[in-house]
Amino acid sequence: MMFNYKLIFFLYLPILLLSTLCPLKDRYDPQNRILKWNDLPLTPSIIILTFMLSNFLIQSFWFVNPIWGYQYNQFGWEIVVLFWNLMILIVMFILLKYIYRTSLIKTFNLRELHSLSILKICGVLTVIYVLCVHLVGLDISHGFQEKDLDIIRSMTLSHLVLFSLNTILIIPPVEEAIFRGLLYVPLYRKLGRGAAMLLTSILFAHSHFGMILETVLGTMVIFMKGLLLVWIYDKKGSLIYPLIVHIFLNFWFMYGQLALVYA
Repeated sequence: MMFNYKLIFFLYLPILLLSTLCPLKDRYDPQNRILKWNDLPLTPSIIILTFMLSNFLIQSFWFVNPIWGYQYNQFGWEIVVLFWNLMILIVMFILLKYIYRTSLIKTFNLRELHSLSILKICGVLTVIYVLCVHLVGLDISHGFQEKDLDIIRSMTLSHLVLFSLNTILIIPPVEEAIFRGLLYVPLYRKLGRGAAMLLTSILFAHSHFGMILETVLGTMVIFMKGLLLVWIYDKKGSLIYPLIVHIFLNFWFMYGQLALVYA
């Protein structure tokens, strides 16, 4: 089997980049008083991000050579995604609790939630989405290619349920915990607010290259989505807010796909 070294280098490029930033001294202090309590270094985010990106490497190996005798198929991959993301959360919990002597609740400030403000954000996003789709004719939730829609058309009911579960409920907590919860504040302390927002959004878009980065529109949508989510996290200080918005946006993502397939 021939290794695609360029693909592997591109896949783990964020890890190399973050590793070069580790020796930098903290020069900035978060303006949000809640985020000031997050004093984690970059190391936990690098470990968990490496674990997350390796998911794509497993998929590429599996696609070429069967793993444990199982041929590659999309349904099998959705099962792998489900368990892989649950493993990421478990590893993250163990890492924070036993190495850094903290918890997910404390690190991500999961106790604070003002439901009215988050409902306002979701309401504004709904209006923007509806206006773009029905008046402008632009679907800002995705940049689908026909092959993506063909995959959904081939799904059985159980496959579609699993795909929806992963997209709406499983993946958002993992991505928020990594890119906003673990990564943003350490980068803020080293690079400043603007640079940290920009870099986390770029890395967030990079982590989706296997899904929609084949289109310019898809790349920009994911990047802007990352900017929105990290801005919300910076403003509110609790991971609950970007998590709810992320789930909300992924719901529209699923709606957009299903609407195109079954219209």
